[in-house]
Parts: sequence; structure tokens; C-alpha cells
Amino acid sequence: MRIIQLGSCSALGALALEEAVLESLDSGERSPAWITWTSAAPAAVLGTARAAGTDLRLEALRADGVKVLRRRSGGGTVILGAVSPVVTLLDAVGGDIRECYDRFCEVLIAALGRLGVEAAFEPAADLAVAGRKISGLAQRRKRRGALVTASVLLESLAVESEKYLVEPVAADAPEYRKGRGHAGFMTSLRELGVDPAAWRQALRAELESLGATPATASPAELERAAAIELELADESWIYRL
Repeated sequence: MRIIQLGSCSALGALALEEAVLESLDSGERSPAWITWTSAAPAAVLGTARAAGTDLRLEALRADGVKVLRRRSGGGTVILGAVSPVVTLLDAVGGDIRECYDRFCEVLIAALGRLGVEAAFEPAADLAVAGRKISGLAQRRKRRGALVTASVLLESLAVESEKYLVEPVAADAPEYRKGRGHAGFMTSLRELGVDPAAWRQALRAELESLGATPATASPAELERAAAIELELADESWIYRL
């Protein structure tokens, strides 16, 4: 298992690389991987089936110069900040959607446990601490490969979420949200007394304990990612819904 650490980078480029690695895994050309990255600038990222006009306050985003992107995986729309690391597992398909989430969350829960933080999976696709969301999850499955991803809140993005995200209707909200607004529903590692550097060290230690080793994307994956980046940047894709 590879660990591909991108550091602070373009969210668009990272989303494209995830897709390229998924394709190489699905074709059998490359091994599974964990990819970690942080968006160098704030961004709003739509799930593949989410409508921009329904989920986002587009005028506020445009006024502040915040980019809107759309990923190919499912899940809800998220706001990424410079302190919101994304952790993605690209592995062989095994089990159903929930089983893939469980396998992925076991690693994140163990990494958080190293920091004294007790987290749990909350249906349909969240990771929570004491009933408050600390990460949203998303998944994309191909014939032989699966992508499972999480954007972890290191520091609060409640203000940004209130400003840029439309409050979900009850039918779209997880049951455990219980009608709470973004500020009351979300938490962050900083609010739990965890330093961002400690989180990065804990995640790295957990992955290495499972046998994962640092690596880089292959030249073929990087070349394919450049082509996918152009597709994901097309406004007809971003605003297709």
C-alpha cells in the first residue's frame, strides 16, 4: 500500500490525481494507495449528484473569490479550508458501500484514538465525535477499485459553512444532526484540544503500522491526472446540476 502525500496543493489537481490513481488501480496497473492533501486555498466541492444552486450560496462564494469544484465521488457538498486535510483510500473493491466505509473509518478512528479522541461512524456517511461531525465521507466505486475519502476538520469551518452552505432540508440531513445548524453540528480537532501537527503524525503512524510506505504517483498517473484536471475544471461539469 502506497502513501502519497501531496501536502498543500490545488484542490482541483488533487481531485484529478485521486481519479487517475483510481483508474490505474481499477486496471490492475498500480497498487492501492492512501493519498493525503490539503487545499492551498478555500474551495467548495460538490458531490457528483449535488446541485450547485441548492447546496451553495453562489453569490457569497463569487464575491469572496472562492472556487466551486465538483468531484466524481458521491456524498455531500463540503467547504475546504487551508486546515481541512483530505484523506483518501484507493483500494480493491471489497464488500458493499457500508463495509467499505467501515474498513476506511477503522483506520481514521484508530488514528484519532492515538490522540485520545473517540470517534464513531454516523450513517449515512459521517465521522463524529460526541455526536458532532468532524468529517464527511464520500465514496466512488468502479469494477475493481474503490475510492473512499474524508475531509477532516482540524479547525472550525463553522463560519465559512454558515456563509457558503445552504442549510440542508430534513430529508437530506443525517438523523443525528437533529436540526442543528452548522455551528452546533460540527466540531474540529482544535476544539478538542488536538494540534494539527499531532493529527498528521498520528495518521502517518497508523498507516505505517498497517504496512503502508511513502511513495509517489507514477508518471502515467500524473499524465492522466493532467487530462482529468481539464475535465473537472470545465464549468459544464461543475454546474451540470
